[in-house]
Amino acid sequence: MKLRIAILGILILATSASAAPGDETPQWVQQAATIRIPTYDKDVPAVVLVNEQMITIGSDGRTNQVFNYAVRILRREGREYAEGHVVYIPDVGKVKEFRAWLLRPGSEAKRYGKDEAMDIAGSPNDVYNEYRVKVISATNDADAGAVFAYSYTLEDRSVFSQAD
Repeated sequence: MKLRIAILGILILATSASAAPGDETPQWVQQAATIRIPTYDKDVPAVVLVNEQMITIGSDGRTNQVFNYAVRILRREGREYAEGHVVYIPDVGKVKEFRAWLLRPGSEAKRYGKDEAMDIAGSPNDVYNEYRVKVISATNDADAGAVFAYSYTLEDRSVFSQAD
């Protein structure tokens, strides 16, 4: 009996460990995909569904910023909007989490994580500029009707603890 319980416990742990944390599409992304939008002019390539930011400032001056963004691609020309980015300074800030999702009509969500993120110089021709930009692009995968969403968490230890 004890052996059966132990085996059952191991199987439950193995099953729950196989689904990596963050592997599921978040609720806010699923809700954004269900938002009904009005009819737009034929020249409108995309429409923003979610654009929210929450910043907390700790007593030690550290800021923690969580940003969620979702856009519906209305026309093929709107694929360029299927790109997420976060700007940071390596010595001051740290990107704790950066993920994106592409929800195509009638199919499962495609997930993008750190393996698909590019980390590039914020200003390539300015050697004195320390800004970096992490980018996740789904422009090649997106098409009309798709919803692209991304989220990041940025921790900042700047001496200027204020938001604009």
